[in-house]
Amino acid sequence: MLFVGTVAASALVLGAAFDLALGGLDIHVDDERLLSIPKGEAVWWALAAALPAAMVMLVVVPLSLLLALLVAALAIGAALFAALFAAVFVSLAVTAVALSPLWVVALLLWLALREPRGTVHTARPKA
Repeated sequence: MLFVGTVAASALVLGAAFDLALGGLDIHVDDERLLSIPKGEAVWWALAAALPAAMVMLVVVPLSLLLALLVAALAIGAALFAALFAAVFVSLAVTAVALSPLWVVALLLWLALREPRGTVHTARPKA
């Protein structure tokens, strides 16, 4: 609605301004008339040229700026994600290195307390 209102208001303002400023358009080449636009029609030709320019200014420029901001935000987000991933990876690596003596102790306990591989369990009859 804002766009339509802006275009309508600018058409009215430009129409009034061009109506006062333009005295019509006469194009002659080698004393031959190529194009003649009376004063009343010149306003509409000017409006027809100004309307796409207004659309570009009201739609294309803001969208291109938003696209640039979106690309910048995605780049910053990717950098933050990479930094967070690196921080988590480094903290896990540091934790693994810090806890590695505990893993050696746990491995030694397991090796000491497990049953030998060659042992076969047989059921003994109850007496």
